[in-house]
Amino acid sequence: MVSKPAICITTYQREAQLATLLSSLSTQSVKPYQVIITDNAASSSVATVVKRFADSLAITLCHEQQQGVVHARNKCLESFLSSDADALVWIDDDEWPQHDDWLANLLKTQVQTHADIVCSDVLSTPEDPSKQFLVHALYPRPMAQSQGEEVRFFYTNNTLITRRVIEQVGMFDLRFNQTGSEDYDYCLRTKQLGFKIAYAQDAKVIELHPESRSHLGWFALRGIRLGQGATRVMLKQHGLLKSILLTPIYSGYRFLDACRLAFKALCCADKGLGFAATLRFCSSFGTVLGLFGMKYAEYKPSEKTSLSE
Repeated sequence: MVSKPAICITTYQREAQLATLLSSLSTQSVKPYQVIITDNAASSSVATVVKRFADSLAITLCHEQQQGVVHARNKCLESFLSSDADALVWIDDDEWPQHDDWLANLLKTQVQTHADIVCSDVLSTPEDPSKQFLVHALYPRPMAQSQGEEVRFFYTNNTLITRRVIEQVGMFDLRFNQTGSEDYDYCLRTKQLGFKIAYAQDAKVIELHPESRSHLGWFALRGIRLGQGATRVMLKQHGLLKSILLTPIYSGYRFLDACRLAFKALCCADKGLGFAATLRFCSSFGTVLGLFGMKYAEYKPSEKTSLSE
């Protein structure tokens, strides 16, 4: 049974969103034992934001000088492992719990299922209220249908992981530092060790979908990146020969799923599902590109924000 959950957050130039998240965490019916924040920006006002919640949350603020999503996540893991917390909960800095029982429901599901990993859905809310079609564009369906159901995959945007998983699996792989898919790789590593993943139906979080990500081009690039990342993980797990055999299967599956979404989008005149179909079509294409070593560095630091300067 988990009694000392630590919330782990990596942040990069999102002070306003981080403040929203911390405000929500401070009103949870079950307070987190600790909140670990890794700031991955060269300069920011995160420390000022953290001070506002010093009386309501036990916050540990870390700074990671090496830029990249994996460096930031591993800094959180290092801080977690040096504490006496018995589980961590990943949540992104642009998300917040849907209700005040979010953490309580993650913990309840862990007790009910005895799973070492518990995850739930992310619900998008568009920054521009007039673009409600985006609500289901990035996450067109829930991870599972029923409370406690065992699921195949998890990601680091709304997931509880017990300490023994972290101690056995270790750190995130730096090869995915600029491209993402480090959480997919981590998930497969936990599955190889036989850890169970359970679904918490009433532990959803809300994600702000910014205007900068509201165009079709962003969904296309995200799809390519996801497909490439999945293939790079497959190459790491299975080697070149087996990956050559599996790539057409996975690419074909994603293509058929895209066709299904596109057909449904046309039948329902649903623009959001059309965006979701675009992402899946491009994911199918990216799956093949990944086999040839191509990768889209979505998290590559810009010159303006480089910490090496």
